[in-house]
Amino acid sequence: MRGPPEGDGALVRVDGYGPTGFTISGRRHQGPVILRANEVAAWAGFSESGLEEAAARDLLAEFRPPGIVLVGTGQRGVVPGTSFLAWFRTRGFEPDLMATGAACRTWNVLAMEGREVIAGLIPSGWAPGQKT
Repeated sequence: MRGPPEGDGALVRVDGYGPTGFTISGRRHQGPVILRANEVAAWAGFSESGLEEAAARDLLAEFRPPGIVLVGTGQRGVVPGTSFLAWFRTRGFEPDLMATGAACRTWNVLAMEGREVIAGLIPSGWAPGQKT
């Protein structure tokens, strides 16, 4: 198990979420995001294709096993396409799909524990193809 980031790399925490974005470590982010231990990035692959292969590639760009992959699927539960799940499985991952609120809470606990985790979060009111 890896500990929290050292030095000036502050842990990323989710402070709030809503229909269009997130408050993460005190800053507002619009649209889908990818969380890493000390980094927040726009989840560009999702905004174009929904949960398809492009979204999976974008999410795992810098992540290697072993680890936990969380996917917050919004409030209505964006259904992953077969290419999304297949892409993960060919790389030895099985993502944990859950409502965005649950994924945010799970992220905060796992990140504070220093676990190897990455999360792709879709705002609760977001739809594939929606612009920020």
